[in-house]
Amino acid sequence: MPEVVGGFDPLTVHFLVAALALPALALIARRAGLPMVWAGLVLLPVIGWPLIGTVLAFKPWPSRPKDTWRVDDRKKKNKPVS
Repeated sequence: MPEVVGGFDPLTVHFLVAALALPALALIARRAGLPMVWAGLVLLPVIGWPLIGTVLAFKPWPSRPKDTWRVDDRKKKNKPVS
């Protein structure tokens, strides 16, 4: 049985932190062009965080053309109509 530190089981703390990070990691995975299910790797104890980090680091991310950036969209909206 794992040693309880501060009254909390380390595995329980891992799952709580992973559950808090899961929605953010799902959005990051979607931006990277991966299915959002890949974010579930973080729930694997010990190897989950390094696995999702490695997948996100070495997978080529899709790029968007400059004209689809939000900053450009804001500039177009602020131009006066002539």
